Amino acid sequence: MDLYQYFAKELDCFESDLRYRSYISWPAASVRHCKVAADDAQAWSEFLTYVFGVPLDFITVDAAKLYLLKHRCLPDDL
Repeated sequence: MDLYQYFAKELDCFESDLRYRSYISWPAASVRHCKVAADDAQAWSEFLTYVFGVPLDFITVDAAKLYLLKHRCLPDDL
């Protein structure tokens, strides 16, 4: 399972919806506890580049998760 499949399953949507349905609020717990590509910052960078439609490059997975938490999760979940 890759990041696209994991989050599509968590959000109960298609992989393409991860990018095109930006109004979907992502569960913070799903982001925090994701074990997929746990040590692959490049995979997370590519995934978030797809999701947000802009070039993103992260040094660590934690930095990528923090970016996703800030931009796709409800403030109450943080």
